Amino acid sequence: MIRVVIWGGTGLAGGELLRLLAGHGGMEVVAVTSRRRAGQPLWTVHPHLRPDYPEMLFISPDEAEAVEADLAFLALPHGSAFPVASRCLDRGLKVVDLSADLRLHDGALRAAWYGAGGAPQELVDRAVYGLPELHRDELAGADLASGVGCNATALNVALFPLA
Repeated sequence: MIRVVIWGGTGLAGGELLRLLAGHGGMEVVAVTSRRRAGQPLWTVHPHLRPDYPEMLFISPDEAEAVEADLAFLALPHGSAFPVASRCLDRGLKVVDLSADLRLHDGALRAAWYGAGGAPQELVDRAVYGLPELHRDELAGADLASGVGCNATALNVALFPLA
């Protein structure tokens, strides 16, 4: 069983991820973070998930640093995921970043689309673009996968056969 910690469990991405993992037989959600909701039941934000996570409480990001896990999903706002990704990787966790922090490897494109600053290039270079239709082999051995975004996925999958 793969032990999962979710960073940023109160938003749409975190809620949908929780819903998907509730039905996954090979993964167990062991912790979900929220700065504002720490100590509150998960179902206060996601009432539809109460049957799946009846006793689970949100924990603070500080508490999550000590959670025993194998995999971290980062459902954090843009610009705040890459420092967490670095810390999780340093602890030996595999990381799936659902934000745009590690999405574009070209620094100029990243700056044009998402603004200056952001993730260090060496971390971005380590991330595998998380679209299995195009990067299945690289993803199989990766310890860091970047989120792809819904529009990018639709375009890539639709246009790839033409390329």
